[in-house]
Amino acid sequence: MNITNANKWYENQLMVGYEDAYADTHLFLDTIDSGSVFVEIGSDRFVGSTQYYANLAQKYNTVLFSVDITTNARERIEHSHIVWQTEVGSNWAKNIYPTIDKKISVLFLDNQDYIWNADTLEKQNSNTDCQTEHFTQLFYLYSWLTDDCIVVLDDTYRYNGCWVGKGGACVIFLLSMGFKIVWEADLEKNSLRGYNTAGVIMKRNL
Repeated sequence: MNITNANKWYENQLMVGYEDAYADTHLFLDTIDSGSVFVEIGSDRFVGSTQYYANLAQKYNTVLFSVDITTNARERIEHSHIVWQTEVGSNWAKNIYPTIDKKISVLFLDNQDYIWNADTLEKQNSNTDCQTEHFTQLFYLYSWLTDDCIVVLDDTYRYNGCWVGKGGACVIFLLSMGFKIVWEADLEKNSLRGYNTAGVIMKRNL
């Protein structure tokens, strides 16, 4: 899918109720700490997240650090408020971000793929790796979050009352640290529309 067709597809989905967690971040963002930044781990795959957060960063006079293992998004998106980083997310969070030494006002985690219908042990192990990767990123970045930081987790949802998906482990950790869920995608409604889309937005000090 090329960029023109991808953008058209996404616009059409929005018209019929398609929802992505990242696109509501601005609703919960008032002010940000001076000198703080936005971080996205998992650059845009034709659904608009990087452009959205870059525009939001520009509005708040800061920058977006967009981290990915490929340069695909960098090659097609130009924005003066993006700082591109090519690295595995957990390694970047552990070893590189401390050298940046800035507080984080918005953190968006959406990288390693989660398999929705994991019908083999191999796929289930892959999902465990996905959750581990996302949690490791959050673990190493946690001390850099501002007091009123917003954390956005894509492809994350409840199953039998438990949090699963990419950020399932992250939700539990953040709840234990005083964060609240301020927005949650309606997975059942989205599934009826034919979309496997889910996600949550979390914030503390409400």
